[in-house]
Amino acid sequence: MSRHDFDQILAHRSVVLAHSLADRFYRAGGENALYLDLVAKELAARPLLSEPHVEDIVRRLADDPANVFSLTIDRLRQSESLWTTVIKPMLGLLLVTQEPLLREQMKQLLNLIPSSHVDGEQLNQGLERLGGLVVIDAQRCYSLFHLKFREHLHQKEAHLTKRYIFDIEDVQHFHTYFIAWCELYGVEGIWEEASSHLSEQQRRRYARAHYIMHLYEAGVWKKLFQILDEGVYGKAKIRTDPSMRSYALDLDLGRQALSHLKWHWRDALQSLPRLWQYTLLRGSLASRADSYPREAFLLLLLLEQETKVLGLAELLTNPYYKADIFMLIANHLMMKPDRKQEALQLFARSKQLILSLSVFHQRERALMTLAKALGQARQWQEAERIVVSIVDPAAKAQVLTIIGSMLRQAGHWQKAKQNWKKAAYILLSITVSEGRMDGLIALVKALGQAGQWQEVERVIHSMSDEWWQARAVSELVVALGKAGYQQEAERIFLAISDQEQRMNVSIKLAIALGQAEQWQEAERIISSMPDEERKAAALSELALALRQAGQWQEAERIISSMPDEERKAVALSELALALGRVGQWQETERIISSIPDEWMKAEALSGLVIALRRVGQWQEAKLGILSISDREQRVKTFIRLGIALGQADKWQEAELCCQEAERIFLAISDQEQRMNVFIKLARVLGQADKRQEAERIISSMSDEERKGEAWGELALVLGQAGQWQEAERIISSIPNEERKVTALSRLAVALGQAEQWQEAKRIIGSIPGGWVKVEAWSELVIALGQARQWQEAERIIYSMPDRRVKAITLSRLTIALGQAGQWQKAERLIGSIPDEWMKAEAWSELVIALGQAGQWQEAERIIGSIPGGWVKVEAWSELVIALGQAGQWQKAERIIYSMPDEERKAATLSGLAIALGQAGQWQKAERIIYSMPDEERKAATLNRLALVLGQAGQWQKAERIIYSMPDEERKAATLSGLAIALGQAGQWQKAEQLIGSIPDESRRTQAISHLIRVFAQQKEADHIVSLVQKEWLRAVSREQACEVFPLVLPLIAEHTELGIELYHAFAWVDSFLQG
Repeated sequence: MSRHDFDQILAHRSVVLAHSLADRFYRAGGENALYLDLVAKELAARPLLSEPHVEDIVRRLADDPANVFSLTIDRLRQSESLWTTVIKPMLGLLLVTQEPLLREQMKQLLNLIPSSHVDGEQLNQGLERLGGLVVIDAQRCYSLFHLKFREHLHQKEAHLTKRYIFDIEDVQHFHTYFIAWCELYGVEGIWEEASSHLSEQQRRRYARAHYIMHLYEAGVWKKLFQILDEGVYGKAKIRTDPSMRSYALDLDLGRQALSHLKWHWRDALQSLPRLWQYTLLRGSLASRADSYPREAFLLLLLLEQETKVLGLAELLTNPYYKADIFMLIANHLMMKPDRKQEALQLFARSKQLILSLSVFHQRERALMTLAKALGQARQWQEAERIVVSIVDPAAKAQVLTIIGSMLRQAGHWQKAKQNWKKAAYILLSITVSEGRMDGLIALVKALGQAGQWQEVERVIHSMSDEWWQARAVSELVVALGKAGYQQEAERIFLAISDQEQRMNVSIKLAIALGQAEQWQEAERIISSMPDEERKAAALSELALALRQAGQWQEAERIISSMPDEERKAVALSELALALGRVGQWQETERIISSIPDEWMKAEALSGLVIALRRVGQWQEAKLGILSISDREQRVKTFIRLGIALGQADKWQEAELCCQEAERIFLAISDQEQRMNVFIKLARVLGQADKRQEAERIISSMSDEERKGEAWGELALVLGQAGQWQEAERIISSIPNEERKVTALSRLAVALGQAEQWQEAKRIIGSIPGGWVKVEAWSELVIALGQARQWQEAERIIYSMPDRRVKAITLSRLTIALGQAGQWQKAERLIGSIPDEWMKAEAWSELVIALGQAGQWQEAERIIGSIPGGWVKVEAWSELVIALGQAGQWQKAERIIYSMPDEERKAATLSGLAIALGQAGQWQKAERIIYSMPDEERKAATLNRLALVLGQAGQWQKAERIIYSMPDEERKAATLSGLAIALGQAGQWQKAEQLIGSIPDESRRTQAISHLIRVFAQQKEADHIVSLVQKEWLRAVSREQACEVFPLVLPLIAEHTELGIELYHAFAWVDSFLQG
């Protein structure tokens, strides 16, 4: 309201105020017309107010404009008798009434209140005093004048501290007066028509509509259940309202009452038959409405039975069908000038229903229908908003074309042209042919009908696609950046429309600029990246380049700006070690102390100690160890320092280090951690030639299983040191045969690696037959191969009797040869593997090894030499995965896109994405998935990735991926799988929450059923009762009710009497429906 309008209101109420005071009232009233009008009324009713009273009113309004109601109430309270007897009870009745009341009805209701007896004069006085706080309609019925006033009158649970007239209990009492009024001459009498008395006719009509509501709101639930259980009231209500909607709402109130009762789960269990009775009956009534065809609704509209049509439409349970019927009714009402507002409300409700649809193609089709219906109704702005909601570009263009034609027919030429231009732009931007040509043809027709010939010609000539040479553009940008032509590089870079391609180019450009020592330009490019994961990776690369260039402070600054704490800790650790390597000890210590991750800090400190040890800074090294917080890491580092001191002939200091390590070790209380340190300490002592000390430590171990492991570790250390006999002696003392065999095998391998072939063969020969022996021979063969003892290696392989073992060993030897760069020998041996499957596996493993070693060209050459077929295809796939894991995206994608087999190409992309997901590189996996052209494969891979994330406990990431899936059915299936995984992990609340978000009812029920089975196994009956209640309350059709009924079966198995009561509920519903 404007300030001038407020002056007019004051003048109308004959209120004279100084201009400055009127300004204050205007501001205090929040410039709100409702509050300012009430202020004027109150000032008019109090002409003799003193200045302090006026100031008090202004202050109260400034605190809260709604306090103007308090001013009115304070004035009304001045007539104490009238306030207590008439005004306050009348306000309470009008607060809870479900529709406006006649004067006679209010008098009847007031006289039902025990504390008051009101005659006609008192009632008139009360209404007169209330004045504008109540309004009277054309039927002479009274109601409260505004929702804000209603809110002021009563207490709400969410705002228990606010000022009010009636608390929650008071409101319930007023509902009981309406119950008594509805029952005035017996409940059965409300269904009979009163002969002539208007007030009585209105009372009976009111009771038919609202009796159950008042029972519910008053909390008189015992009577509510009694009325619903008897069935007489329900049958009579259906006779008076054939649409059945009002009785369905009554049943919903009964169901809500059952769910709101605060009782023990055993009482809730006993209430389930009644809940099922109301649920099944309510669903059966709704299913009757569902059976009405669209033509029946149309016929009822033609017969002018809008009320019945609306009632039936409200009962429909299929949201897609319900939205369609709402649009049908809205179109009908739009033809009636006085019903236009109702029509627009129905369009709005249709929109809400459509946007809630879980099936993508249904939602798209319904949005198209709604947009066209709004266009026909000439609701252009709302139609445009609906078009924005359409996802499919071809569908969006189609609707824009149609609405453009409607606009032209309505004479809105400019807007029509804008729509057609948008449609053309969308269609020309579609890269796949499906839907594009149909859309262009439809656009040509619309433009032709409008005589837009130039546009027709332009659209026709555009019916040929052009392709960007993405790789060439990428390489050009990087080359320009390296050469220092940043402006040209950026100009071309900014012209790239594909966001993924643009991101790849920006990373390469930033790295290239960093390598060219153009740090600021590189940082500027990185800071503009929208993808945080890729930005963090690029910052890491830039920090590395700065570090390599000796730009320590710049490197630290860049690292500190990283948002990813884990990546930041790694980068700081690497920077600290680099500083240590060049003797910058103080800087190293400072950076290590800033690392937030304790484990990473311990690793960095350990690395610093090693660096100090290498340059002979013994005292500093010892101080560095003492700052390591992790005990296990501290023990290990002290022992390493002791070994180094011994090697430097500083035996006294070395002894002290070992003693310090043992002291820390003995203070460890955690047995598992202590055993781990026992083994590591024994191994390090053995390496330091402190065999007796090592044996003493191992002998003191209490855990026999871990003691055997420690003896094995010591034996291996002795064997690696060339003390073979001592190693054998220790192994022979191991009581556990399995540990002994394992230790012998490891000793044989160590002998082989030391080229003690005869000793190795003798030890292997002493191992009892079995897989361990085979493994030992296999390891010996690899050692022989690495030592170029090819003949001896092959002789052992070919002496193996087992064909499969022979194939496995050949395969492993070829991999070792490949890793050693002996590619030709590896190839020759693979060719001799007898088993085709093993041969294929060897090729794949060799390719993986080459990929991991960064020998991409050699890997490609070897794959090229493999004869065509599935083996070659598998090898290409493995190489792609290795490239992806190494972050070699371009190479991986180049190989994938060079594959002739489209199916294999898609499968390889999928495999690469899943491998990345399993490696924890979720964002990279997502990027690859979203690049897949095959939507079905993309959806399937997203599904697998989400499950991988779920299995790894990455629930939030899994959820985010699931919600990004376009296929609603697959989304529902994946949500269901994730919810089940959460349930199995004991995350009940999260599982229930996730199940609640599953849009597909069938899958939701399956997931709930599985969760209930888990609860049944855990004997969690209270959780089962709660879930059954929730799911039954959600059912709105008979079909849905019957689908969720089996959820109760685990409870029936434990409580047979429940099954009997549920049978009676089924019988009651059937009897009711039969009449």
